[in-house]
Amino acid sequence: MSASYKDYGYRSAELGWAHDYLYPHLRAMLGQARGPILDVGCGNGAIARALIAQGYDVYGVDASESGIAIANAEATGRFFVLDVASGELPAALVGRRFDFVISTEVIEHLYDPRGFIAFARRILKNGGASS
Repeated sequence: MSASYKDYGYRSAELGWAHDYLYPHLRAMLGQARGPILDVGCGNGAIARALIAQGYDVYGVDASESGIAIANAEATGRFFVLDVASGELPAALVGRRFDFVISTEVIEHLYDPRGFIAFARRILKNGGASS
């Protein structure tokens, strides 16, 4: 983990206030496609778990150890600690490709947003190109 990273300190598995307006739009964008989906910066996994409950195949990564612990308590084995700046998937997900990469309330916190986009393209099926 980056020496400058400060864990957010999640305390619950609940959706946050911002999810009230983000989640309906995210569901509309995803439509009927079910995944696999990677939620980068998933925090406590609230959005990913809501999608899983709707039948989506979702995994999540976040730099917050407290958030990932909470997420895994609710949906074991789907959430992993990851410093997105590493540009690498966690060992359990290496070799997987995703139909979608979602990320809410994250990019504005990154020092290298272009690196983040490059990472997302590498893990998307077809490099993110439409088929």
